Amino acid sequence: MKTNWSRPVALDVIKRIISQGPEPKVRTETASRCAEAIGLHIMMLIMVASDANLAGRHSCALALFRGMEDALDCFAAVSLVPDAAEKWARGDLKASHAARLWEDEHGDFMLPTGDKAIDYRRGLRDYFNNFAHCSPYLTDWNLYLELDPSDELKVALQPSREQMLTVHCRPNHQEKILEQNALRIGAYLAAHTVEFISVVEMAYERFLIQNPDLKHELGRLKERLESSLEEEFGAVYLEDRPPELQQLVLRDASDPNMVRLIPLGDQDQEDGTPGNSG
Repeated sequence: MKTNWSRPVALDVIKRIISQGPEPKVRTETASRCAEAIGLHIMMLIMVASDANLAGRHSCALALFRGMEDALDCFAAVSLVPDAAEKWARGDLKASHAARLWEDEHGDFMLPTGDKAIDYRRGLRDYFNNFAHCSPYLTDWNLYLELDPSDELKVALQPSREQMLTVHCRPNHQEKILEQNALRIGAYLAAHTVEFISVVEMAYERFLIQNPDLKHELGRLKERLESSLEEEFGAVYLEDRPPELQQLVLRDASDPNMVRLIPLGDQDQEDGTPGNSG
Protein backbone atom coordinates (compact mmCIF):
# COMPACT_ATOMS: atom_id res chain seq x y z
CA MET A 1 0.00 0.00 0.00
CA LYS A 2 2.32 2.72 -1.25
CA THR A 3 -0.05 5.20 -2.88
CA ASN A 4 -0.45 8.37 -0.81
CA TRP A 5 -4.06 8.75 0.35
CA SER A 6 -3.71 12.48 1.03
CA ARG A 7 -4.60 15.19 -1.45
CA PRO A 8 -2.02 15.47 -4.24
CA VAL A 9 0.44 18.36 -3.80
CA ALA A 10 -0.14 19.10 -7.49
CA LEU A 11 -3.34 20.83 -6.42
CA ASP A 12 -1.24 23.59 -4.87
CA VAL A 13 0.39 24.25 -8.25
CA ILE A 14 -2.97 24.16 -10.03
CA LYS A 15 -4.29 26.67 -7.51
CA ARG A 16 -1.38 29.02 -8.23
CA ILE A 17 -2.30 28.87 -11.91
CA ILE A 18 -6.09 29.14 -11.73
CA SER A 19 -6.11 31.82 -9.02
CA GLN A 20 -4.44 34.19 -11.50
CA GLY A 21 -7.47 33.89 -13.78
CA PRO A 22 -5.42 33.31 -16.94
CA GLU A 23 -7.00 33.36 -20.37
CA PRO A 24 -7.87 29.82 -21.51
CA LYS A 25 -7.79 28.44 -25.02
CA VAL A 26 -11.18 30.07 -25.65
CA ARG A 27 -10.10 33.70 -25.43
CA THR A 28 -13.16 35.38 -23.94
CA GLU A 29 -13.81 37.01 -20.60
CA THR A 30 -16.71 34.66 -19.96
CA ALA A 31 -14.59 31.58 -20.64
CA SER A 32 -11.86 32.90 -18.33
CA ARG A 33 -14.25 33.58 -15.45
CA CYS A 34 -16.18 30.32 -15.85
CA ALA A 35 -13.00 28.23 -16.04
CA GLU A 36 -11.64 29.92 -12.91
CA ALA A 37 -14.88 29.29 -10.99
CA ILE A 38 -15.19 25.64 -12.05
CA GLY A 39 -11.48 24.98 -11.52
CA LEU A 40 -11.75 26.24 -7.94
CA HIS A 41 -14.80 24.00 -7.43
CA ILE A 42 -12.89 20.94 -8.68
CA MET A 43 -9.99 21.63 -6.31
CA MET A 44 -12.38 21.98 -3.38
CA LEU A 45 -14.18 18.76 -4.28
CA ILE A 46 -10.91 16.81 -4.38
CA MET A 47 -9.79 18.31 -1.06
CA VAL A 48 -13.11 17.61 0.69
CA ALA A 49 -13.18 14.04 -0.66
CA SER A 50 -9.62 13.48 0.53
CA ASP A 51 -10.41 14.91 3.97
CA ALA A 52 -13.46 12.65 4.30
CA ASN A 53 -11.43 9.64 3.18
CA LEU A 54 -8.72 10.34 5.75
CA ALA A 55 -11.38 10.76 8.45
CA GLY A 56 -12.79 7.27 7.79
CA ARG A 57 -15.93 8.69 6.15
CA HIS A 58 -15.47 6.74 2.96
CA SER A 59 -19.06 6.83 1.66
CA CYS A 60 -19.03 10.63 1.93
CA ALA A 61 -15.91 10.78 -0.24
CA LEU A 62 -17.56 8.54 -2.83
CA ALA A 63 -20.73 10.64 -2.84
CA LEU A 64 -18.66 13.44 -4.41
CA PHE A 65 -17.23 11.36 -7.26
CA ARG A 66 -19.97 11.94 -9.86
CA GLY A 67 -19.87 15.65 -9.10
CA MET A 68 -16.10 15.65 -9.62
CA GLU A 69 -16.45 14.02 -13.03
CA ASP A 70 -19.21 16.45 -14.05
CA ALA A 71 -17.12 19.42 -12.93
CA LEU A 72 -14.10 18.29 -14.93
CA ASP A 73 -16.22 17.91 -18.06
CA CYS A 74 -17.65 21.40 -17.57
CA PHE A 75 -14.20 22.90 -16.94
CA ALA A 76 -12.88 21.32 -20.13
CA ALA A 77 -15.85 22.45 -22.19
CA VAL A 78 -15.88 26.11 -21.10
CA SER A 79 -12.12 26.50 -21.51
CA LEU A 80 -11.64 24.55 -24.75
CA VAL A 81 -14.88 24.77 -26.75
CA PRO A 82 -16.17 28.06 -28.24
CA ASP A 83 -19.56 29.25 -26.88
CA ALA A 84 -19.66 26.56 -24.18
CA ALA A 85 -18.87 29.06 -21.41
CA GLU A 86 -21.77 31.28 -22.40
CA LYS A 87 -24.14 28.32 -22.29
CA TRP A 88 -22.77 27.19 -18.94
CA ALA A 89 -23.05 30.70 -17.46
CA ARG A 90 -26.74 30.79 -18.46
CA GLY A 91 -27.32 27.38 -16.87
CA ASP A 92 -28.00 25.85 -20.28
CA LEU A 93 -25.06 23.42 -20.43
CA LYS A 94 -25.57 20.05 -18.76
CA ALA A 95 -22.50 18.10 -17.67
CA SER A 96 -23.41 15.20 -19.98
CA HIS A 97 -23.46 17.58 -22.95
CA ALA A 98 -20.21 19.19 -21.81
CA ALA A 99 -18.61 15.74 -21.81
CA ARG A 100 -19.56 15.21 -25.45
CA LEU A 101 -18.41 18.69 -26.47
CA TRP A 102 -14.78 18.17 -25.53
CA GLU A 103 -14.38 14.52 -26.53
CA ASP A 104 -12.48 15.57 -29.66
CA GLU A 105 -9.81 17.12 -27.43
CA HIS A 106 -9.02 13.63 -26.08
CA GLY A 107 -7.93 12.45 -29.49
CA ASP A 108 -6.68 8.86 -29.37
CA PHE A 109 -5.01 9.25 -25.97
CA MET A 110 -4.51 5.82 -24.36
CA LEU A 111 -4.23 4.92 -20.69
CA PRO A 112 -1.45 2.63 -19.37
CA THR A 113 -3.91 -0.28 -19.51
CA GLY A 114 -4.49 0.19 -23.22
CA ASP A 115 -7.97 1.65 -22.67
CA LYS A 116 -8.99 4.77 -24.58
CA ALA A 117 -9.31 7.76 -22.25
CA ILE A 118 -12.70 8.60 -23.77
CA ASP A 119 -14.09 5.13 -23.04
CA TYR A 120 -12.63 5.15 -19.54
CA ARG A 121 -14.32 8.44 -18.68
CA ARG A 122 -17.65 7.28 -20.09
CA GLY A 123 -17.45 4.18 -17.91
CA LEU A 124 -16.66 6.25 -14.83
CA ARG A 125 -19.63 8.56 -15.36
CA ASP A 126 -21.99 5.62 -15.76
CA TYR A 127 -20.61 3.75 -12.75
CA PHE A 128 -20.56 6.78 -10.47
CA ASN A 129 -24.33 7.04 -10.88
CA ASN A 130 -24.34 4.29 -8.24
CA PHE A 131 -22.84 6.79 -5.81
CA ALA A 132 -25.01 9.76 -6.77
CA HIS A 133 -27.87 8.56 -4.57
CA CYS A 134 -28.16 6.69 -1.29
CA SER A 135 -27.70 3.02 -2.17
CA PRO A 136 -25.92 -0.11 -0.88
CA TYR A 137 -23.13 0.58 -3.41
CA LEU A 138 -22.42 3.72 -1.40
CA THR A 139 -23.00 2.69 2.21
CA ASP A 140 -21.10 -0.61 1.84
CA TRP A 141 -17.90 1.43 1.81
CA ASN A 142 -18.46 2.05 5.53
CA LEU A 143 -18.41 -1.67 6.36
CA TYR A 144 -15.46 -3.84 7.31
CA LEU A 145 -14.81 -7.48 8.15
CA GLU A 146 -13.77 -8.62 11.60
CA LEU A 147 -12.65 -12.05 12.72
CA ASP A 148 -14.42 -13.58 15.68
CA PRO A 149 -12.19 -13.10 18.79
CA SER A 150 -12.01 -16.83 19.44
CA ASP A 151 -10.75 -17.38 15.90
CA GLU A 152 -8.09 -14.68 16.25
CA LEU A 153 -6.40 -16.86 18.86
CA LYS A 154 -6.64 -19.95 16.65
CA VAL A 155 -4.97 -18.15 13.76
CA ALA A 156 -2.28 -16.74 16.04
CA LEU A 157 -1.45 -20.17 17.45
CA GLN A 158 -1.66 -22.06 14.15
CA PRO A 159 -1.17 -19.55 11.34
CA SER A 160 -0.39 -22.16 8.68
CA ARG A 161 -3.26 -24.52 9.41
CA GLU A 162 -6.35 -24.54 7.19
CA GLN A 163 -9.40 -24.02 9.41
CA MET A 164 -12.93 -22.69 9.53
CA LEU A 165 -13.23 -19.05 10.60
CA THR A 166 -16.22 -16.92 11.59
CA VAL A 167 -16.18 -13.46 10.05
CA HIS A 168 -18.44 -10.58 11.10
CA CYS A 169 -19.41 -7.64 8.92
CA ARG A 170 -19.31 -4.46 11.03
CA PRO A 171 -20.44 -0.87 10.40
CA ASN A 172 -17.60 1.59 10.89
CA HIS A 173 -19.14 3.59 13.75
CA GLN A 174 -15.65 4.37 15.04
CA GLU A 175 -14.89 6.21 11.75
CA LYS A 176 -11.52 4.52 11.58
CA ILE A 177 -9.63 4.50 8.30
CA LEU A 178 -10.47 1.32 6.41
CA GLU A 179 -7.10 0.97 4.75
CA GLN A 180 -8.04 -0.96 1.62
CA ASN A 181 -10.97 1.34 0.88
CA ALA A 182 -8.90 4.43 1.64
CA LEU A 183 -6.18 3.24 -0.73
CA ARG A 184 -8.59 2.76 -3.63
CA ILE A 185 -10.33 6.10 -3.03
CA GLY A 186 -6.97 7.84 -2.76
CA ALA A 187 -5.87 6.25 -6.02
CA TYR A 188 -8.98 7.52 -7.78
CA LEU A 189 -8.39 11.03 -6.41
CA ALA A 190 -4.84 10.87 -7.75
CA ALA A 191 -6.11 9.67 -11.15
CA HIS A 192 -8.71 12.43 -11.25
CA THR A 193 -6.00 14.97 -10.44
CA VAL A 194 -3.89 13.66 -13.34
CA GLU A 195 -6.84 14.17 -15.69
CA PHE A 196 -7.42 17.62 -14.23
CA ILE A 197 -3.78 18.53 -14.85
CA SER A 198 -4.04 17.33 -18.46
CA VAL A 199 -7.00 19.64 -19.07
CA VAL A 200 -5.27 22.53 -17.28
CA GLU A 201 -2.26 22.03 -19.58
CA MET A 202 -4.52 22.20 -22.65
CA ALA A 203 -6.67 25.05 -21.38
CA TYR A 204 -3.82 27.30 -20.23
CA GLU A 205 -1.15 26.33 -22.74
CA ARG A 206 -0.24 29.94 -23.58
CA PHE A 207 -0.05 30.94 -19.93
CA LEU A 208 2.19 27.99 -19.09
CA ILE A 209 4.53 28.77 -21.99
CA GLN A 210 4.88 32.26 -20.54
CA ASN A 211 5.51 30.79 -17.06
CA PRO A 212 7.98 27.94 -17.68
CA ASP A 213 8.70 27.34 -13.99
CA LEU A 214 5.04 26.59 -13.29
CA LYS A 215 4.83 24.48 -16.45
CA HIS A 216 7.85 22.42 -15.41
CA GLU A 217 6.66 21.95 -11.83
CA LEU A 218 3.18 20.91 -12.92
CA GLY A 219 4.57 18.46 -15.47
CA ARG A 220 6.95 16.93 -12.95
CA LEU A 221 4.18 16.35 -10.40
CA LYS A 222 1.92 14.89 -13.09
CA GLU A 223 4.63 12.42 -14.12
CA ARG A 224 5.12 11.41 -10.49
CA LEU A 225 1.40 10.70 -10.04
CA GLU A 226 1.22 8.83 -13.36
CA SER A 227 4.19 6.64 -12.48
CA SER A 228 2.72 5.72 -9.11
CA LEU A 229 -0.68 4.91 -10.60
CA GLU A 230 0.76 2.92 -13.50
CA GLU A 231 2.91 0.87 -11.13
CA GLU A 232 0.08 -0.01 -8.76
CA PHE A 233 -3.24 0.31 -10.60
CA GLY A 234 -3.14 1.27 -14.26
CA ALA A 235 -6.64 2.69 -14.80
CA VAL A 236 -8.42 3.05 -11.47
CA TYR A 237 -11.78 1.31 -11.31
CA LEU A 238 -14.07 0.82 -8.31
CA GLU A 239 -15.59 -2.63 -8.02
CA ASP A 240 -19.17 -3.44 -7.02
CA ARG A 241 -17.88 -4.64 -3.67
CA PRO A 242 -15.53 -2.41 -1.69
CA PRO A 243 -12.03 -3.87 -1.15
CA GLU A 244 -12.66 -4.23 2.61
CA LEU A 245 -15.50 -6.67 1.86
CA GLN A 246 -13.55 -8.71 -0.67
CA GLN A 247 -10.88 -10.03 1.65
CA LEU A 248 -10.13 -10.32 5.34
CA VAL A 249 -6.88 -8.72 6.48
CA LEU A 250 -5.14 -10.56 9.32
CA ARG A 251 -2.21 -8.82 10.97
CA ASP A 252 0.63 -10.75 12.53
CA ALA A 253 0.50 -10.36 16.31
CA SER A 254 4.29 -10.06 16.53
CA ASP A 255 4.64 -7.66 13.57
CA PRO A 256 1.61 -5.46 12.65
CA ASN A 257 3.23 -4.63 9.32
CA MET A 258 2.96 -8.27 8.27
CA VAL A 259 -0.50 -9.20 6.99
CA ARG A 260 -2.31 -12.19 5.50
CA LEU A 261 -5.13 -11.66 3.03
CA ILE A 262 -8.02 -14.14 2.96
CA PRO A 263 -10.30 -13.69 -0.09
CA LEU A 264 -14.01 -14.00 0.61
CA GLY A 265 -16.81 -14.81 -1.81
CA ASP A 266 -20.15 -13.02 -2.08
CA GLN A 267 -21.86 -15.54 0.20
CA ASP A 268 -19.20 -15.10 2.87
CA GLN A 269 -19.78 -11.37 2.90
CA GLU A 270 -23.55 -11.37 2.85
CA ASP A 271 -24.47 -13.68 5.70
CA GLY A 272 -21.33 -13.79 7.82
CA THR A 273 -20.95 -17.57 7.47
CA PRO A 274 -17.49 -19.03 8.09
CA GLY A 275 -14.91 -18.94 5.35
CA ASN A 276 -11.80 -20.99 4.80
CA SER A 277 -8.41 -19.55 5.57
CA GLY A 278 -5.64 -20.30 3.15
